[in-house]
Amino acid sequence: MDMFSRNRGGFTLMEMAVVLVVVGMISLAVVPALVSEVKRGKLDQARELLASAERQVLGYAMEHKGLPAADGAALDNRDPWQRPLDYYAAGSLAGPGAMNCDTPEVPDTTTLLRVVTPFEQVDNVAFVIRSRGHDPRAPRNHGYTEGAPPEFDASASGSDDLYAFMTYYRLLHIICREE
Repeated sequence: MDMFSRNRGGFTLMEMAVVLVVVGMISLAVVPALVSEVKRGKLDQARELLASAERQVLGYAMEHKGLPAADGAALDNRDPWQRPLDYYAAGSLAGPGAMNCDTPEVPDTTTLLRVVTPFEQVDNVAFVIRSRGHDPRAPRNHGYTEGAPPEFDASASGSDDLYAFMTYYRLLHIICREE
């Protein structure tokens, strides 16, 4: 039996290299699409969670004629990145009985909130619910500015935050319509 016989069962180094190159090319095509799909799924889940939290706030407001008190994280819900949702309410609208359908007075607009989106500036916002997105480095108050009125910049560069908000007039319409 010849020691240098080519009749051994196995793969040559060249065959293994070709297989590794092919597997690498396939993974370059599949992995980004998979990662993108996972990210899209989490964003969809976060949007659904924001809509659910908005319904919770509306349910409270319809029952108590005022918004839940806001401490910045009043909601127990966690977003897909396991962070609590941030909740902010206009101070003048917080608490039972803060909104009266019989004599709907416009509150001091400096106590209402403002949201700046990439497309518009929305004033007289009653409440804001925010998911801070997937960026773990984003500070809790990213895009939030104290002032009169307090402002949320949903168009902040590099921000991956998701927002749900409602204006005072829309909230009043929903609450008073249900009576």
